[in-house]
Amino acid sequence: ALLEETSCKDIGPGFLSKELGSIGERLTYAEQESGFNTEDLEYLKRSYFLLEIKDYLLMKRLTEKCGIKPTFILYFYSTQDRCPDCEKMGYVLTALRDKYPDLRVYSFDYHIDVEAIKTLISIYKVSPDLPALIVNREIFYSFRTVEELETTVPALKALATLRSKALES
Repeated sequence: ALLEETSCKDIGPGFLSKELGSIGERLTYAEQESGFNTEDLEYLKRSYFLLEIKDYLLMKRLTEKCGIKPTFILYFYSTQDRCPDCEKMGYVLTALRDKYPDLRVYSFDYHIDVEAIKTLISIYKVSPDLPALIVNREIFYSFRTVEELETTVPALKALATLRSKALES
């Protein structure tokens, strides 16, 4: 609620996302290691996913209030089934987030039993063909490289073009 009082001039590159990104990276590491207590890991995942959804909704409201046109990516992956493309897509999204500080990436385990995630899946009609990306409400399935995303996804193509122009200046 306090963040809703944020001034539009305070919203800049990486606003709030650095904390979410570092927690997400630690969670990814914990998912890949076998020495973690399964119940504790599930609790952390649920808490993290709910925090991401809150951030997503808050950022949507703030950017509308401020007239900013951000790029949001909702990423659905699976840890239930072996999904090598999901793991690779995670690295691609990390690279994109590093390249474009204003990019907002939210990652969700498709099969986790969290009603809010089930609601997102229902709203965006995400099928279990993972990995799945929703970029500004447009859905994309299967693994794609950074370059493929920058050339085929309109919102990311626009970010790449803006970055190229900024680098030329």
